[in-house]
Amino acid sequence: MAVIKINKLMKKALPVIPADKSAEFIRKANQNVVSKEFIEMCHKSAQRFKKA
Repeated sequence: MAVIKINKLMKKALPVIPADKSAEFIRKANQNVVSKEFIEMCHKSAQRFKKA
């Protein structure tokens, strides 16, 4: 039950990004959050898409 409550809270907490602000949001996120793990995760998911 706790997991379901957390999922509902996460959905409410996630920001809705309008299309015109998404690029700005991504730029800010890149400045703040780009880490080695994030880049590796993106790279791995990109490789999965290429295989499929």
